[in-house]
Amino acid sequence: MLGTRIDAFIVRKEPKEHGMTRFIEGFEDEETPGLPVVIIDDVCTRGNSTGKAIDRARAGGMVVLGAICLVDREEGASQLLRKDYDCDLVRIFTLEELVDYKKSQSGTLETALVG
Repeated sequence: MLGTRIDAFIVRKEPKEHGMTRFIEGFEDEETPGLPVVIIDDVCTRGNSTGKAIDRARAGGMVVLGAICLVDREEGASQLLRKDYDCDLVRIFTLEELVDYKKSQSGTLETALVG
């Protein structure tokens, strides 16, 4: 195996009603205290769901190093996470960048806007 092993976990919006009924799946409870993690989200708008994931990870004893999102819709997520969660948000793309790219490729927005 090349590189460094990266473990993954899921922070659920609601715990399952069966099984372990936990918000965090992927680690045993005794594995999380002090564990450094990065929260990854697909799309960030206002940052509320990413903030909840940060809260739940911290409640499980994890040390949140930061957050990453694939697409930042630039509607306040970065500011909210900095102010309310003391957490920096790194984005891969902004929605505007994706729209601009789509326009440059075909001149239409039909499939550029997501969700």
